[in-house]
Amino acid sequence: MAKPMLLIHGAFAVGSVWKKVKPIFEAAGYEVTAPTLFPELRIFADPKPELATLGLSDFVEFFRNIAIEMTKKYGEKPVIIGHSMGGLIAQKLAEENLGSAAIFITPAAPLGCQVDSLKTAFTFLNILLANDPKKSYRMSVWGTKWGVLNQVPPVDHQEMIDEMVFESGQALENLAHPQNDPNKTGTIDETKIKIPTLTIGAALDRTTVIQSTRKTALKYASVGGDYKEYPNRGHMIFNEPGREAFAQDLLDWLKTKA
Repeated sequence: MAKPMLLIHGAFAVGSVWKKVKPIFEAAGYEVTAPTLFPELRIFADPKPELATLGLSDFVEFFRNIAIEMTKKYGEKPVIIGHSMGGLIAQKLAEENLGSAAIFITPAAPLGCQVDSLKTAFTFLNILLANDPKKSYRMSVWGTKWGVLNQVPPVDHQEMIDEMVFESGQALENLAHPQNDPNKTGTIDETKIKIPTLTIGAALDRTTVIQSTRKTALKYASVGGDYKEYPNRGHMIFNEPGREAFAQDLLDWLKTKA
């Protein structure tokens, strides 16, 4: 039976963001599930009012249920791989022992690992200026190109921008200020994590800056977690040149750890 793998996308993204590496994982024998978070609310030209009522805890619940169903279906817990916001969701699922191994790719920081950065501020400037968590947002084109796609070839920018969707302002607020989240979604107790973990950092990342990712990696190193840093990569490392080698790096780690 194929080994289950759950891919968790980041904010403003959909499941198809994984389309260039998903076949590599499948060729290695994984049964890959890459769902889109609340597609009935997020994939529209105009934001649905209900979207802004959802917090990060709702997003975790969405993927928690999928992980549980995958375990029932395959008879074993899935490998969980999350990117950006999805990387923080993956950390929460790892804390809850819902995977067989977990990889956090340029992940949003848990409580205690945030680093203030002008790079991040410039990336999300249109949202910071609006400063209203009761609304939903799309990233500005400029912020996306400068802060998210800075290491993606320009020829690929428009296709990726066209796939981006609205995101809940409340969820973004929970990411930015986990200490204010009444559900404590971004508060992770690393001592509860009993599975192998790998944190991935990208030195040219302008969305989750490398100083933040290093702090996240140190948090999990205290309980045996691994860390790998790529010096010439950005936030969308799995959609950048060299993605095939990157995907193979993850597979090689899983062979030794999962």
